[in-house]
Amino acid sequence: MGFKIDSEALAQALAMLASGTLQGNQPRSKEASLTISSQATMYGCCGLFDLCGDNDLLSLTVATEPFLDWLSFRPNNECNQFVKLISYIGPAGTAAGTQTSGAKAACADAPGVEFGTCEILLPDKGRIGRAGPVRDITENNLRLCDKQPVYMKDGQRIEDELQWTLTLAGEAIKQDLMRMVVSGNSGNTGEFDGLERLVNTGYRDVRSARYCTYMDSTVIDWNDHVMTYAFNGTHALVDYLIDIIRRIRVRARQRGGIAVGDMILQMPSFTRDCLLDTFSCWSVCPSADVNWSNPELRAFRNSLNGGAYGDGYIIVDGQPVPIITYDWHDMGQAAPYFTGDIYVLTRRIGSMPVFFGQFIDMNSPVGALSAEAGYAHYSATDGGKFLRYWKYDNECFEGTMVMRPNLYLSAPWAQARIQDVACQRPLSPLSPDPTSSYYAETVLTPATCPEDYLVSALA
Repeated sequence: MGFKIDSEALAQALAMLASGTLQGNQPRSKEASLTISSQATMYGCCGLFDLCGDNDLLSLTVATEPFLDWLSFRPNNECNQFVKLISYIGPAGTAAGTQTSGAKAACADAPGVEFGTCEILLPDKGRIGRAGPVRDITENNLRLCDKQPVYMKDGQRIEDELQWTLTLAGEAIKQDLMRMVVSGNSGNTGEFDGLERLVNTGYRDVRSARYCTYMDSTVIDWNDHVMTYAFNGTHALVDYLIDIIRRIRVRARQRGGIAVGDMILQMPSFTRDCLLDTFSCWSVCPSADVNWSNPELRAFRNSLNGGAYGDGYIIVDGQPVPIITYDWHDMGQAAPYFTGDIYVLTRRIGSMPVFFGQFIDMNSPVGALSAEAGYAHYSATDGGKFLRYWKYDNECFEGTMVMRPNLYLSAPWAQARIQDVACQRPLSPLSPDPTSSYYAETVLTPATCPEDYLVSALA
């Protein structure tokens, strides 16, 4: 189950909300002081675009994200989640360095055994929410002209401002989630721990505070060097990457192994391009000089495109390791290079899921409130991922959506991170994050009501 927003279910619920069937026994005309938003409306007499023209708004859809789909999200309502690990099993005296052989004489007592444990308390879930623009309910169904209907690029029709305001909130929440999946920090109010905090070293037992190095991820700071740089004087980045993958596979083999597709490389798109180029030359270049006019080199490089998730792959010991690009990383620059992180991520070992997303299921609290208090001010959508509610100020309304997510990781040792890897491409990176300096639009201006749609020229 990936992270997807069910547009059809959302539209049906909004239609019920608009008809009053979700209001419950306690409708409210005023519960907050609201101010009409100056942002342009999708419909009405102040349209966002010239809606009598071409109305296929290609950017207005809450699309899926391949990495979140690979990770998958599932409901979980536990406050405290512990990861329990057997750190070692060995002969008695192992910890003290006084272990003896298991060999024994006939009729003699057998030597004993001992084992160690480590217990980790996972960080709690975050709380992310967004409120849509405040609108006037009396203008919800106004139409500027006959051709006003607007569609998302998936064919879903945007029916009115009720749906549009929550579509905006839902898209903004998803952007918050995609940022926090990488850079989230549970030490900040409302955030959950992302990859930068979870794929790490320094894990400690929650009871004794002693270090559990058996749990630690492999983390290497590449320190803004290019991939071909010999970091220890001998080995380049591909050598390290292959050793990391082999080490994880060896440890996982004791627990059932890792199926193809359950281990991936995750990185920004521009880093992927450099990695596949570098891996190609590492594999077939006869010398340190890269000669892209060599047909063998070009053919091998092109063979690495595609793969299980469409973003390419590398081969380690005859087994492919797919790549999933994710451009919501914090990208840097060390001129003339751009820098990004490369992750090795494992979601399942044998049949056991070890890495996935979670969310508090909002269906239960919404249902309980309705059953116990007869009050349906709150509703849940998208399989319980979102809590949705409205604020009212007489005829003004504001829609809000809230999500409580986090990442569950029980095998940090099966994950790795190589930080600040330098890469040089012909063009600079692009980010889908509008808060990033690498976003395609360089001048961001909030949409406001176009006055020339409201008042005809006076002559």
